[in-house]
Amino acid sequence: MTFARLPQKTLINATGYGARALFGDQSLTPVRGQLARGIPQPEINYGLYYKGVSYVPRRDGPVFQVVEDDYFGFDDDTTVPDRGEADRAVNTIAGLFANSTAA
Repeated sequence: MTFARLPQKTLINATGYGARALFGDQSLTPVRGQLARGIPQPEINYGLYYKGVSYVPRRDGPVFQVVEDDYFGFDDDTTVPDRGEADRAVNTIAGLFANSTAA
């Protein structure tokens, strides 16, 4: 079946890199992104981008990710988790709060 035959007017493809195998389309270029997740903190309602790291709050827990530039992870089909990269993301954002005191 092709997408053109679907009755829906909007289609969201969220299969990520799996779309390459799912559709047999070798022209898809992998873009690797190592995510680190924290425990849910509903009181946090802001996101940050600091020193090449993105921090985004979510209902299921905040997400930290190194995103140095627009091409970071481009053409990288690595699927092995990178603990060092995850630690770097979390520690970079944590560095913003290292000298803060609780009110």
